[in-house]
Amino acid sequence: LNVVPGFETYLGNFRVVKRMLEEMGVQYKMLSDPTDVLDTPADGQFRMYSGGTTIDEIKDAPNAMDTLFMQPWQSDKSMKFAKNTWKHETPKINIPMGLEWTDQFLMKVSEITGQPIPASLELEGRSGLRYGYDQVPAGTGRGAYSHSLQQRQQTLAQRSGKSPRGFSIRCQL
Repeated sequence: LNVVPGFETYLGNFRVVKRMLEEMGVQYKMLSDPTDVLDTPADGQFRMYSGGTTIDEIKDAPNAMDTLFMQPWQSDKSMKFAKNTWKHETPKINIPMGLEWTDQFLMKVSEITGQPIPASLELEGRSGLRYGYDQVPAGTGRGAYSHSLQQRQQTLAQRSGKSPRGFSIRCQL
């Protein structure tokens, strides 16, 4: 599975997506993956282009079962290319932030690959805010937390059928 994250500037998001895919047992390629390139240690040793997506991985991208585009509004030309040249379906999906978008991401990956969503990711989603984010419309200037604690508890309560008072929200930053 090829994963195109779009213009994503927070390297932690790449690591979370990779961890979820690895927990699901999905073979994937991030097109592209700047995490190690942009986040090399400051230990005095020079590492030109450490890690990241290799040229061989990019050359092999057409052989993937599909290409999943996160933040698809940024990737119109790339989506058309993958669809027309590689004959991939190129589903559009939001980057997994917040409960709803993360659930959509996991379910789409499971649908494409046939891999089940492991219990570890199921439990993580039920423990409160999955990764400490909630979806924020672009340009709102409201930071990464768009909903109050009370709204988050009510959302979780609606999904589980329990009282909102029984929930504690855990944010992992």
